[in-house]
Amino acid sequence: MDFIAVKLKNGETVFVRPLIINDVIRLQKMYNSLSKESKLLFHPPMFQKNFGLPKISQQLMLIFSCFPLARRIFLKVFPRAVIIALVVIDKKQDILGFTYLQITGKLPRYGYAARAGTAVRDDYQGKGLGYRILLKRKQIAVLYGVQKISVGVLAQNTRMIHLARKIGYKIVGKKREIFGKKSYNVLEAVLNLKNEND
Repeated sequence: MDFIAVKLKNGETVFVRPLIINDVIRLQKMYNSLSKESKLLFHPPMFQKNFGLPKISQQLMLIFSCFPLARRIFLKVFPRAVIIALVVIDKKQDILGFTYLQITGKLPRYGYAARAGTAVRDDYQGKGLGYRILLKRKQIAVLYGVQKISVGVLAQNTRMIHLARKIGYKIVGKKREIFGKKSYNVLEAVLNLKNEND
């Protein structure tokens, strides 16, 4: 997959492409620019403030996954070390959004299961970008043989719940999780792609 042009609701054209090594630091800056609410809604370990083992291992996986050959090798020998990531950039190469699939295991018939997350810069929310990158992530998942994508969505994130359902995710459960010092309801949603991989 190379650059794919995407037209937003306001007529602006942006580009979706795979994450490259030069994006990693700029991606952290994009995450740091998010509002407190946006950070709450998108909180993978690779961007957290703490410097524990989960953050370091996630960042290393993200870096290795910037290289297509490394990603393909790891998919064969250690799939849980693979993150497949896409960024959305504008004409100035600024990162406007990010979505990823983290492989969580193998499924029957050589398919994979993955965990996913998406973030859109605050000033680009509500312009149709989230929906478009979720569609691109779904296409990438099919290309890599991912048969099942799971996401955890805060119950208060009604916009993402609506988008997920529109893409085909089904809500399969609810749990409580602690972020910071507060407890939140998190809906577990699953997208089955098995038929699309056949």
